[in-house]
Amino acid sequence: MSPEIGRLTNLQTLSKFIVGKQNMPGLKELMNVRLLRGSISIQELQNVTDARDENEANSWAGQDIEELELAWSSEFNDLRKEKLELDVLAKLKPHKHLKRLTIEFYGGTKFPSWIGDPSFSEIVKLTLGGCRKCRSLPALGQLPKLKKLHIRGMHGVQKLGVEFYKDDFCLGHPFPSLESLIFEDMPAWDEWSCSIGVEEATSQFPCLRVFRIIDCPKLIRVPLLRLPSLETLYLEECHEAVLKSIVDVQSLVGLQSLVIIGCNQLVFFAKTGFSPTLKSLTIRKCEALTSLPDGMCGLESLEIEECSSLTSLPDGMCGLEHLEINRCSSLTSWPTVGLPTALKVLTIRDCMNLEYFRKVSEPTMMLQQKEKEDDFNNINVINMSSLICLIISKWPKVGMLLLPGVEGCVNNNNFASLRQLSIHDCDVLESLSFPERGLPNLRLLRIRSCVNLQSLAMTNQILQSLESLQICICESLESMYFPERGGSTPNNLRWLTIIYCSNLRRLPFFDQNSQTLSELTIYDCPCIMTSFHQGNWNLPPNLIKLTIGDNGKLEKPLSEWDLQRLTSLRQFEIGGGYPELVSFPPPDLLPSTLTSLWIEKLPNLESIPLKALQNLTTLQHLAISHCPKLRSLPKEGLPSTLLSLELVRCPHLRERCQGDYWPNIPYVNLDALDTRHF
Repeated sequence: MSPEIGRLTNLQTLSKFIVGKQNMPGLKELMNVRLLRGSISIQELQNVTDARDENEANSWAGQDIEELELAWSSEFNDLRKEKLELDVLAKLKPHKHLKRLTIEFYGGTKFPSWIGDPSFSEIVKLTLGGCRKCRSLPALGQLPKLKKLHIRGMHGVQKLGVEFYKDDFCLGHPFPSLESLIFEDMPAWDEWSCSIGVEEATSQFPCLRVFRIIDCPKLIRVPLLRLPSLETLYLEECHEAVLKSIVDVQSLVGLQSLVIIGCNQLVFFAKTGFSPTLKSLTIRKCEALTSLPDGMCGLESLEIEECSSLTSLPDGMCGLEHLEINRCSSLTSWPTVGLPTALKVLTIRDCMNLEYFRKVSEPTMMLQQKEKEDDFNNINVINMSSLICLIISKWPKVGMLLLPGVEGCVNNNNFASLRQLSIHDCDVLESLSFPERGLPNLRLLRIRSCVNLQSLAMTNQILQSLESLQICICESLESMYFPERGGSTPNNLRWLTIIYCSNLRRLPFFDQNSQTLSELTIYDCPCIMTSFHQGNWNLPPNLIKLTIGDNGKLEKPLSEWDLQRLTSLRQFEIGGGYPELVSFPPPDLLPSTLTSLWIEKLPNLESIPLKALQNLTTLQHLAISHCPKLRSLPKEGLPSTLLSLELVRCPHLRERCQGDYWPNIPYVNLDALDTRHF
């Protein structure tokens, strides 16, 4: 901070002022800067050591300051003086037209009286954060226009009482305008009492719409809160008592979203359930929870994660559209009346004991765990004709989706609306074969980390609608079968990604006549690339993006790739496969249409030819990664169109390119993060 800041008497904008030590600018420098407006953050206030600085800065704040942050260091040590910090904060009383106030890492044991004073009638947002030594909160309930209140990191607060609502001289109801209230990271807080009158108790927080309590594990004694306007309730790492003090009352007539995380004492909810207005329910890491209430007719989204004691899903969710179940090890059954027909998105992850989709006509009906088709002929499978997205991971019953003869699998229009199907980490799968009439509207098929999958068979119907096919980390996959009648080339396929499929030998539908394919990624698939080298398939002519790479060595010389004929190519990415290269790219390899070039994992690369770059007359983005021997790039020869240059793990090049090596490139990142999918 400039020591001359105090002489800028006409200064109107100063977003940050850092209080210096010793001869550096102190608070007194702000005394003459009276025309400031907008917002300002005053930081490192622990450097104030002289009370005269406080007095001189007492009248610094102009009437046009709307947002103020007062921040001390986050490090609390023996050099911090509680009394001095209280005096500093008391003397920094701002103008009463202030609208937003933040106080961070203040080291006093209490707050001065001006914080919470109802004369600050314009304050709409207040944040108190990291004030670990404070033992109580000011009377914030008497700020008439306060809408957002965030209190976090108050480690010294054990009790919240009537003083939080108002002082002895304040009339009217507390928090008349508050819409958002957040308590966070208060490990010592164990009691919240409210000894105000009965009439006031029934009208506390009349406008509160969002209420969050996060990481307050000791809070047990809580008053019965009346929150008639509440729409969003978020509880994380809290005791069950907090939940019961809020959710069990019938006043939550407007509750729409409820999130409960890490409430280990929660076993079940009240039989009365939730408000019929509830639209979204998320429950995570509630290990003792055994059941959910039935009859949540208005619920549209349900997410359950790591609830290890939950055995079944509730009935009556007739309006449910989004269901996600993650890592519920004891969950065995679906709702007895079946999943709702309105369901659009279904995610099942790591629910090893969950049975296959079905309606149960009798409570005693059990699903036989056999692999013969005949054992499944009588299953009454739930109709999922409205389902749009299905994501399955680590679910042993996934094979029944495609089992021929099963009533209600992907055949017979049970999944007629499905557009996205993702299957991840399903070791039980050895083959996937889609029924002829199944999935007529499938757009995206993603298969990942199915280590035992050996074959994949598609149908003409799927091939006519499929737009994106992604197969990753399926090292046992050897073949992909496609029907020959009616033409084997997908008509609408635009994106194809094959990664880490070392045994996959051919792409039977793939040839140079694939007019629609615009993006192709093939990485670490040596058998496919051998087939390419042998001329069994060629690159589609209308590619816009091409990504090719291998951890080993590719056989086909770059000169035979014939990339020049790809007149629509805009992005080219090469990730290894040519460890012998010392220079890349060859001058005539890449088409001049490229706008983005990524070069990765060429361990012996030493140079990039000037002529090759000059031919790329439209290049805008150049990235180079994991090329440890590359020492230089042409300083004057980079295309004038280049907008960005990024380097990842190119140590010699990075050292040489510090400073203004390329002053004409708008964006140069010499420390780019390694975020590539390779």
